[in-house]
Amino acid sequence: MIPKPSGSTSVNAGMGSASGWYRPLIEASEVRGRLRDKRVRKIDAVVSSSAGREPHEIVASGYDVVAEDYAKLEGAVEWPRMRWLHNVLAVLTPGSRVLDIGCGSGIPATREIAKEHDVVGVDVSARQIELARHNVPGAEFVQADIETLDFPQASLDAVVAFYVLDHLPRERHASVLERIHAWLKPGGLLLLTVETEDEPGVTGRWLGVEMFFSCFDADTTRRLIRNAGFEIVNDAVEIQIEGDKEVSYLWALGHTTPRAPAGSLNPDQ
Repeated sequence: MIPKPSGSTSVNAGMGSASGWYRPLIEASEVRGRLRDKRVRKIDAVVSSSAGREPHEIVASGYDVVAEDYAKLEGAVEWPRMRWLHNVLAVLTPGSRVLDIGCGSGIPATREIAKEHDVVGVDVSARQIELARHNVPGAEFVQADIETLDFPQASLDAVVAFYVLDHLPRERHASVLERIHAWLKPGGLLLLTVETEDEPGVTGRWLGVEMFFSCFDADTTRRLIRNAGFEIVNDAVEIQIEGDKEVSYLWALGHTTPRAPAGSLNPDQ
């Protein structure tokens, strides 16, 4: 079974069998109010023109410039990703094949995965991949746009995608999730996070560079995950501190069918 996190600062989404995982320290209605009233988002200002560049080009060039600054965004308040990642690693057999989409500099997630597993890190930014190869020399890294990346069918045991889906136009989210599902073995695990603002697509100033963001509300993203063929085992909405901003994310953990061995992914046990 996946161990229940302790000391959680999550916001319970109250979805399905996962509702017993978290004791909400902030009510979900309060989160929605904060998002509505404060327009909590990453960007500082909307950019009216991005010179006709595709979203992946904007994202790649932006992270090439701010890779080091991005690593500093996580301050005294730890982000939720390692807590969620440890839940996945706890049930994987050593030597599992894991794909880390949007691996960034490889720290902390790819490095943790590589301790016991065969991990491939993918990022659209050349600078991030350069840093990752230095930081985690034992892992494999590929610079690529996730929309053009391909893996053999049923070749992966787990896929993690932290803070990456919201850099893709949201009308493409469903197809990306379907492709990930095809790459995973039966019972393979998916852990992803995506912002919860209903944003069709915007390019704005972020950390001093142009950056593209696009996402659905949390309920729509949950539906896309299920429609892609995943069973969601646990999900929650959490507010994450990024520098001086509060950003709301949906965290979702699921698996392909058929289900993994009985009891191994039951959060209520």
